[in-house]
Amino acid sequence: MKSIIIFGSKYGTAEMCARKLKEKLGGEVDLVDINTNKDISLSDYDKVIIGGSIYMGMMNKEIKNFVQNNKEELIKKDFGLFMVCMSDNEKAKQQFKENFDEDILKNAKGKVNFGGAFLFSKMNFFERQMIKMISKSQKNDEKVDGKKDINRIDESSISDFVKIMN
Repeated sequence: MKSIIIFGSKYGTAEMCARKLKEKLGGEVDLVDINTNKDISLSDYDKVIIGGSIYMGMMNKEIKNFVQNNKEELIKKDFGLFMVCMSDNEKAKQQFKENFDEDILKNAKGKVNFGGAFLFSKMNFFERQMIKMISKSQKNDEKVDGKKDINRIDESSISDFVKIMN
């Protein structure tokens, strides 16, 4: 069985999760960054996993376009979706709904939020300030200072997603 993981990442968190997925998935797995490779054919794959980062409430644009443009073929395959975002479970469910159409969500074998990260070391000044502002308005146990990177990737959700997809 041949699988493909297609990801879109702004700062590298979705890529890190895609690599962890590849390690855990087993079998022949191709890893493709949609930002550098837009010419992707799904015909050679039995299993398709697609994911990306949520930035300002929106999924990576290239991922959204790829899913929409390949909707008919995806629905015929064994496919799953993942996202990386700092939102809680209810907000993440809403973000799936806001970023993918009903047919895609209904036919996906799995839809999982792996958690997220604020990689301030890779952000510009404006992005750091926006994250600090948004974080202040939300109930948060961890202080967001815009300097120290914060990683809230849930390794168990990656393992659980692999079980669903296998």
